[in-house]
Amino acid sequence: MVASDRALRRRALHHWAATLLVLLPFQCHGFVASSLPLSRLGQLSLSRIRQLHNRQSCLYSFRMSSEVKDEDKITERVERKTVDENLMSKLMQSVRKQGEELLNKTPPFKIEDTSLLYYDIFLIVNLALSISFWVTHRMDISFLPAALSEGSLMSLLWIGAGLYNGAFLFSAKDGHYDASDERGGPKAAMLLGFSTFLNAINLRLIVAFIMACLQHRPVGSIPEEGIMPLEIGFGLLLMSVFRFVHSSMVPRI
Repeated sequence: MVASDRALRRRALHHWAATLLVLLPFQCHGFVASSLPLSRLGQLSLSRIRQLHNRQSCLYSFRMSSEVKDEDKITERVERKTVDENLMSKLMQSVRKQGEELLNKTPPFKIEDTSLLYYDIFLIVNLALSISFWVTHRMDISFLPAALSEGSLMSLLWIGAGLYNGAFLFSAKDGHYDASDERGGPKAAMLLGFSTFLNAINLRLIVAFIMACLQHRPVGSIPEEGIMPLEIGFGLLLMSVFRFVHSSMVPRI
């Protein structure tokens, strides 16, 4: 009886040890079910222990795979955010660099090609008179003084914008590029004329707004401002085409 009791105790002890060795790793990771207390581990059979081991192994591998996927997603988001920040920083640096280059490349405020300036003034004044006489007021000569005043004001604004853009320099025929540069030529001169007249239009709108505020009237209520819509559209086309033709006809030395 004593020997049999010892054998039973030894067998139970071995059974407990085997159960704990099998379930201890999963108990550390928190995979053992809470409904299975340790007092019942000794009552489990070996097949039941194997089933529990296989089930807990599957759960552990699934959890590890899900954790790896989550870590991959987080890493991918961090990398994407880093790439976006690098692109934005490079874009800001390029914009800042271009701004500094434009400030450093501001042309001098001087008039070198006076004949080109005279042609520009003639075209702008003639444009204002033609719009008033042929289109807006239908051959009514009583509005010609107002049209002449509008053309003169637009010429002054054109001179101011041209001084800022260097439109009256000898280099304006190539858009301020070298004669050997592919970016220069008639196309660059046309773009320079377009941007210069666009700046003059902005100045003209500011003047019209200020005068309307001072005189307490709506913009466009006087004859001088009545031809502004057509003057803006045809003026952009006229000055761009003229600068293109002028650059094509001027010889390069």
